[in-house]
Amino acid sequence: MGMFGGWEAKFSKNFPQKVASAISGEIKLLGASYDAKAYLGLQPVNGVNHAVLAEQTLENGRDTKNAVMLIYNEKLDSMDVSLAAIKPISQSGGPMGGMRIDVSLDIPEEAKKAFKAAFEGWVGAKVTPVAYLGSQLVNGMNYEMIVEFAGIGPNQPTDLVIVTVNDLHKSAKFCDLFEKDPSEVSDDNRLNYWIVKGQKASLGYAFTW
Repeated sequence: MGMFGGWEAKFSKNFPQKVASAISGEIKLLGASYDAKAYLGLQPVNGVNHAVLAEQTLENGRDTKNAVMLIYNEKLDSMDVSLAAIKPISQSGGPMGGMRIDVSLDIPEEAKKAFKAAFEGWVGAKVTPVAYLGSQLVNGMNYEMIVEFAGIGPNQPTDLVIVTVNDLHKSAKFCDLFEKDPSEVSDDNRLNYWIVKGQKASLGYAFTW
């Protein structure tokens, strides 16, 4: 379990009991509904923060969908759990060339194929897709996923990272899930060094299913 900015990555299809009670099925807030999909991790701060992956549907007449993190805060003194923040992960860009959001814990076959092609022949740390975020048609098809990023060897941490793979160029780009908005990734972001541009990289990563 890795740490990003105090966050402990801990992906699970099941929610801690207190968080599950706070979610209570579908959430509706300020003109949007939220479908919780998976637990992402925790952060000790003013109690404990819990991150939940969810699909947001904006009730704007077009049912625009986004991928977001719901941040729940657990007050240890009162044992109360409440929604503290909603953090965008990936946003719909509209029908023309934008991201088509469809958050799911089942990775589509075409996304699996693109992922395997991008990582074919790589060795090293283990990269395992755990959630699908969406796709984008632009110079090939981009598929965006959340992956578990685990070092090889005993007691190695596991972190959660957003990866975008392109089926035409067989490339992959990484972005820190907890620390960076995908639209703000810059060249000095350490995860941005792991970009494949049609060539094998000196630092390799093996895919698993």
